[in-house]
Amino acid sequence: MVSFPVTRIRRLTGSARLEVDGKDVTPAYGRLTVTVDGVEFASPVGKKGEFYLEDVPAGRHLAALEYRGVTCSFTLEVPATEDARASLGTVRCAVPAGAEALR
Repeated sequence: MVSFPVTRIRRLTGSARLEVDGKDVTPAYGRLTVTVDGVEFASPVGKKGEFYLEDVPAGRHLAALEYRGVTCSFTLEVPATEDARASLGTVRCAVPAGAEALR
């Protein structure tokens, strides 16, 4: 009998939005990066803001949305769950004043 190691994959899905001057902006074709203890988990952002990440541990982590030359940093909360798939819903990041690339 041959033994194969099994690794459980935990999928996280959601959609991303940027707040620019009080307006909701979809960062279509941007990039979402989550950093956990120096390890980066990244996802391209789809046309409607959708993203997909794998194996990000539960907790509060530094995240960054990159879109049109602007990087918006925020804290992403990943819930503790035994489910193989979790929806993070809509995550939002407020772009700081002076980010001219999006105006």
